[in-house]
Amino acid sequence: MKKLLVLSLVSTVSWAAAEKPAKVTMAKICGTCHESQESSLRGYFENVSLKLGKIQLRMDETVELLDFNSTQFKITNGANRESLEYLQEIPKNKEVKVEYIEKDGKRYATALSIKQPFILPKEMLISTEELAKLVALGSEKGKYFLYDSRPPLRTQEGMIPTAVNLPFPAFDQNVGKLPKDKDALVIFYCAGVTCAMSPSSAKKAQNLGYKNIRVYHEGMPEWSKKHYTLLTAKSFKEGWLDKGMPSVLIDIRKTEEAEKGHLKGALTVVDVKQAIALLPPKNKKAPIIVYGNDTEQVVKFAEEILSAGYGNVKVLQSGMGAWNEAHYPVELGKLETKIVYIPKLKPGEIAFEDFKKTVESGLKDVWLIDVRPMSESARASIKDAKHIPVAELEKHFGEISKDQMVLLYCNTGTLAEMAYYTLLERGYTNVKFLNKTLDIRTDGTYSVLPGK
Repeated sequence: MKKLLVLSLVSTVSWAAAEKPAKVTMAKICGTCHESQESSLRGYFENVSLKLGKIQLRMDETVELLDFNSTQFKITNGANRESLEYLQEIPKNKEVKVEYIEKDGKRYATALSIKQPFILPKEMLISTEELAKLVALGSEKGKYFLYDSRPPLRTQEGMIPTAVNLPFPAFDQNVGKLPKDKDALVIFYCAGVTCAMSPSSAKKAQNLGYKNIRVYHEGMPEWSKKHYTLLTAKSFKEGWLDKGMPSVLIDIRKTEEAEKGHLKGALTVVDVKQAIALLPPKNKKAPIIVYGNDTEQVVKFAEEILSAGYGNVKVLQSGMGAWNEAHYPVELGKLETKIVYIPKLKPGEIAFEDFKKTVESGLKDVWLIDVRPMSESARASIKDAKHIPVAELEKHFGEISKDQMVLLYCNTGTLAEMAYYTLLERGYTNVKFLNKTLDIRTDGTYSVLPGK
């Protein structure tokens, strides 16, 4: 496959683009175990375009587009796969480190390394199955102490039942949470095999004299595939409702009881088979949150959803009782009658329905730009779209109006998103991009491919 690799200045833009923030060199979570290093960036891998020679890296609320050159760029720690094509196989949100050189006031990416799993002694590890058996018994009968080593903000995603939050960044200030018995079974977990927080917590516990330590190395990513997690009322309110995070919220109480006070957006479903029939497709990976008054019934309901092949199922701990005790707001009257799950849009992303409506309105005061290479847009393009490949955007800044909406699209959303950040860096504020995989036909019509 022929590649067009482009060198240019690294472009940094903020998701909130009204003001440019100070340069960010790493995601906040990376700072738990790493210090900033000169000429390097640490964050989450988002996208790559080999044709453009461009990588998209996210560091919390900052996105950087890094350009690279095939003769200078190297991939390391990639399972001995150092070809550029391997970049296309890196999962989104994978932790990476990017090194760069600075020349004539410009940054050029020279290497990308992929964060590797921490290696721990086998005798220190506990499997998902072993941990699940202990959790089913409970900490008292199972005679164990389970600790979530992640920062409190991350625990708002949910915690493994029976776990206590002992964040590694504040370990020394919270040693009182550890058992007095140094021979007790102590288990730590965090965000997965590449996360250092549970192994580091285990080392600190060893230094304190604890002798029976285990690490659940796979952590939350693996647990959430087949087992439910717990959300406190506080975590759900602050981490989900207050932030407008989309989820599927199921109230398993009887309708007449739920109508006297329920959570905003909840659907009441007593029969789990009916609930499963109403759920979004599994590939949407929607967070499913179940609550009620009877903990045993709620857990059974959640486990049946998991058995049907859904992951990311959460239980609201102590249900409406804890919610009401905290005096959090409730909704009265009718609940939702169907599940409508709309994933939260990325910064700058436009919903397909809104994109289609804008295009069909005649594009008045709108610049619809096809940012694919001319070889692709020439075969088929949306009617009335302007053709400006993302690699040539800089040549057209003078003609693209800043007073009108700029609407960007490509085949999959990758190039459109890169074009979005490129325009933001140049002062464009009314810019949107379509993040969908499209079937564009020769007559100018188009549709979203199934599951995309």
